[in-house]
Amino acid sequence: MDKPSDEPIIPHETAEELYENAPCGYISALPDGRIVRVNKTLLEQIGLERDEIVGRKRFQELLTIPGRVFYDTHFAPLIRMRGYVREISCDLRRSDGTPMPALVNAVQLTDPDGQPVLIRFMVFEATERRMYEADLLEARKKAERFAALVEISADAIISLDPSGTVTTWNSGARRIFGLNSSEAIGKKAWELADLDDFDFDSLLSELRAGRSVSMVRELTIFARDRPMWVSATFTPNIEAPGTLTDIFSIIRDITDVRAAEEARQQREILQSVVRMQEEERHRMARDLHDHLGQQATGIRLTLQSLIERAPHDLKNILEGVSEQAEQMDRDISLLAFEMRPSVLNSMDISEALRTYVERWAYRTGIDAEFRFLGRPDRLDLEIEANLYRVAQEALNNISKHAGASSVAVLLEVGDEDLSLIIEDNGRGFDPGRHQTDSGGGFGLSGMHDRAKLIGGELEIESTTGTGTTIYLRSPARFA
Repeated sequence: MDKPSDEPIIPHETAEELYENAPCGYISALPDGRIVRVNKTLLEQIGLERDEIVGRKRFQELLTIPGRVFYDTHFAPLIRMRGYVREISCDLRRSDGTPMPALVNAVQLTDPDGQPVLIRFMVFEATERRMYEADLLEARKKAERFAALVEISADAIISLDPSGTVTTWNSGARRIFGLNSSEAIGKKAWELADLDDFDFDSLLSELRAGRSVSMVRELTIFARDRPMWVSATFTPNIEAPGTLTDIFSIIRDITDVRAAEEARQQREILQSVVRMQEEERHRMARDLHDHLGQQATGIRLTLQSLIERAPHDLKNILEGVSEQAEQMDRDISLLAFEMRPSVLNSMDISEALRTYVERWAYRTGIDAEFRFLGRPDRLDLEIEANLYRVAQEALNNISKHAGASSVAVLLEVGDEDLSLIIEDNGRGFDPGRHQTDSGGGFGLSGMHDRAKLIGGELEIESTTGTGTTIYLRSPARFA
């Protein structure tokens, strides 16, 4: 019994069938391009009948207009020169007018004398390939645009392998870490910054689980030898379950942002402290006026009554006590006024300061001048109150400590900023030593705080024996 054969059964195909039903189009044409033979595959591709092409059209007439120009200027001369062309991309025009992307190979046949007699064309439909190439080109453009964005980003955008080795490095990383890509790529992350307390294993565990990790921390950059605050995000690239291939990290320098936030918080604390101080001053001013002031007035009136009825030998004594009571009443009223200057309720800061300087000069006997320059509009109430308090504290210091005979106060208000200058010809002092005193030194600490509250700066110029000048400069905000 014969054993079954393992040889495959191959169906019989004629050469004509192979030609007609080939997976690509075949065209045979004369040297001028006139078509003399075409297979069924090409006819189906472009939607034409055989008798519409053979003997009636030239190959170049099957092409779109740009394709015809390319055929005449490049394709045909190349065939004549080399005898063949390979994988030329062009578009054939279908019967409905739509283009058919194609790749064309061609070979030229010659007679014994070397004269061309026939050109054979092989046409591959390339619609899907053209779409793939277009998608690939678009993807490449997007990748290039993304790479450009990464490169110009102000943030450090880097990638690491799972061992912590740097593999990519952008210009933002150069700015933050102070290293070029050639200096950073290939190094471990902990060779670039102080990461002794950083738990890299825990980070890897989170990343391998597919979770991104964000953090804010202080970091000492070795190349810059200084600490900075950064926010960092680590994102895993996982190609198979649990297989971490890359770590992408975005690192932002937030040192200035954090400093600004701390300054804002400090300012809010200062505002709260000053607000409580003002409230306490107002309460004490009311108590002084309502209680001590009234009692002092009562004592003065009682003494006046006693003077009228007292014997002559006591009258002089009672009159002296009455004068002291009257002075005490004036001092209480002045103290209450200074603790709660109601003038800002009815006057702008220039008039309020002018009034205060005049009263201060009258009370202390020190020659004092006030000048105002610039924009007359009312300032923001917070600015006016703090300017008034700084001037008040400065003049109080002068009367107590300076031994001055002359004082000048200048307020200048511009469209964007303002200056308050207070100058005396007193004995002067060392601002550095007094500002470091535990007691704040003549209230200088409070004056600096009030300047900060309105976004300004306080500067003091003074040396022993030459007088003192206080400069407060601040942005101007109007009511």
